[in-house]
Amino acid sequence: MTNDDPSKAVSLSLHGGTCTGKTNTSYIIAQSIYKKGMQSKFVHLLSSTKASPHEIHIDQYKDELKELIETNVKNCERSMFIFDKFDMMPSDLIDAIIPYLDDHDNLNGINYRKAIFIFIRSLQDNIYGQHIVLQAVKRHIKAHMIDENPSKALSLSLHGGAGTGKTTTSSIIAQRELKKLIETSVKNCERSMFIFDEVDAMPPGLIDTIKPYIDSHDQRNGINYRKAIFIFISNTAGTEILHQTLHFYHEGKDRDSIELKDVEKLVSTAAANSETSGFYQSEIILRHMITAYVPFLPLERKHICQCIKDFLLKKKYYTNCSNVNQEKSARNCRSITVSS
Repeated sequence: MTNDDPSKAVSLSLHGGTCTGKTNTSYIIAQSIYKKGMQSKFVHLLSSTKASPHEIHIDQYKDELKELIETNVKNCERSMFIFDKFDMMPSDLIDAIIPYLDDHDNLNGINYRKAIFIFIRSLQDNIYGQHIVLQAVKRHIKAHMIDENPSKALSLSLHGGAGTGKTTTSSIIAQRELKKLIETSVKNCERSMFIFDEVDAMPPGLIDTIKPYIDSHDQRNGINYRKAIFIFISNTAGTEILHQTLHFYHEGKDRDSIELKDVEKLVSTAAANSETSGFYQSEIILRHMITAYVPFLPLERKHICQCIKDFLLKKKYYTNCSNVNQEKSARNCRSITVSS
């Protein structure tokens, strides 16, 4: 930025897995250069999959991309262009950018040497030695995503020996689809709710995909996520909650006297340290981004009986509570079995 006559445009290629900080780094760079950061009219964020969805229109996309770069650099020589998912961009489209990165004095009367180009990649930087996977997965996912009316669901069967990258590939795909689901939903309704069941069964690291959406950002890419609701359901810390409840019981304390503060820290610690949990070493927990940890205490006999009563009434085995209570008294709630 201090060089008034650079030999060529700055081009940074950011590599690494999803949620390792590539996108945030580009945002920080924009913030340090432009007063309005990512909201500046001189910063242009392009999603490679959205900018070129149909291969047959590649020539049109090349012309549009060239016009975008030329028009904006003509208006501001310090323009910034951020290409997200660059590894998904068609090679022909990449070639359209090359002239602006070269060390030309000017191109058609425009000096591009003060412009900034940032390229964000992910898939190919996590999958090594699997050129067939990179080509096939990109092609099939891209084709499926741009088809508004696919004939069937996309099904990919990943095969190979242990440690060859199958799980890593599926995790990257899941992270991308999860991000797209959240962004599309909140864009349509800022009060969207997302419920993640069996978080403990999620691969560690996947849940951090949503970190940018539950942070305290004013907005992200023009979308405000602060009104959205995220609920996580997990069996993690169930044992710890049980032991704490038993501890209260042995001390002669009433179950109803247990307060949130007695268990909350226990739950967050167990979730973050359990290697089988989707929250394992998650930044969402380590950075205190969860609003509250809500523990479910183990049920007593009376609670089990209440659950059974509600189930029987809901299934219309009985018409009112009194009938259920009479039956329960006669047979004891332990022996009530119902096949649904």
